Amino acid sequence: MSDINSLVKRLNDEAQDEVYWLGACDASQINILENKLKLSLPYELKEFILLVGGGGIVGEEISGIVDNDALAESGGAIYYDTYQCRNEYALPSDMAVIYFKNDDVCWCVDCRKDTYGQIVNYDLFSKKISDILAPSFSIFFEEYVNLHT
Repeated sequence: MSDINSLVKRLNDEAQDEVYWLGACDASQINILENKLKLSLPYELKEFILLVGGGGIVGEEISGIVDNDALAESGGAIYYDTYQCRNEYALPSDMAVIYFKNDDVCWCVDCRKDTYGQIVNYDLFSKKISDILAPSFSIFFEEYVNLHT
């Protein structure tokens, strides 16, 4: 398993013009995000957000913190995407959205005690978890990078 920093570097080196990052952020913004969402994000996801804010391959960006503002009201922001899915699709309060596309695809980090850190697919129509995509954010991100390089 690779670390987040080396995966970001590999994606930058190999995908170059196809990569877009939201910009590094301060730890204080992650604290604000966790407090507002009332959950604790996994270490690997926080490491990713601190390093690049969020983003990735254009059109398939991973949600994060936009412009070092945890509460930005923008698509692609964990806070905004999570609250939208909580309000419109009954997303459980122990999930945080890391990928939300076209009101159709919703991937989340699971922050429940027994399944903490898993990346899951939340089916917006049945309003329940339909698949486990990866056991952790680092494995999810490694698969993401491998798919695009």
